[in-house]
Amino acid sequence: MRELTTVTQVHDGVVASLLWEGAHTHANNFYRDYVVADQGGSLSIEYKSPLRPGEIYAILVPPAGLEEGIDNTDEGRLKVVSLLMQMEAAPRVSSRFDPSSNTQNHMIEIPSVRGVDTTHAIATVEFRLVPASDLETVEDEVPEK
Repeated sequence: MRELTTVTQVHDGVVASLLWEGAHTHANNFYRDYVVADQGGSLSIEYKSPLRPGEIYAILVPPAGLEEGIDNTDEGRLKVVSLLMQMEAAPRVSSRFDPSSNTQNHMIEIPSVRGVDTTHAIATVEFRLVPASDLETVEDEVPEK
């Protein structure tokens, strides 16, 4: 007879996968003129506190910065920050427009009932992006059998 063990903490590899997938989804949704390259990405994670099974968490990915024209090519480098946070209450989302700079700022407030930082892990993810038009050209040049 096997003894059941109680899991008290989510494995860091699962956390890393969730943060990577959140950043990757952000890149695919907001940079549709590009495709994330298979190689050239990096992941750096700061683990702040362990995740516990049964609690509610969210991955938040704020707007990222795209650096274009890497090494005199059409490629880009996207640096994304991905946050894994415990959700104790519904987030408050607001937006403010500054007419003097013609910019709009979006704020996400994560209320904490306990009054403590709810961030459990912060990942910095860098992707190498290739223009989608370059891939279409390559596919068009492949000879048919």
